[in-house]
Amino acid sequence: MMKRHDKELADFALRWLPFGGPTEEDILVNFGITKEQFHFRIRRMVDVYPESELGRALLRRLQAKAAVEANARFEQVQ
Repeated sequence: MMKRHDKELADFALRWLPFGGPTEEDILVNFGITKEQFHFRIRRMVDVYPESELGRALLRRLQAKAAVEANARFEQVQ
């Protein structure tokens, strides 16, 4: 069963997906964590929770967004 805090993170991420994701400030104000920590937790949820808990559409959208964020960070390092 998905933890309440994880569900709140997933719902927040889903609400922001159409707008390219939440800003650093929105994440900090709502959860008290950095954008990097937020995306790490979203990626962890995608890996940990079964599709039945996240829902197929949410899972696909979160996976796609997490991949985009990971690529953006990788390109910044290089």
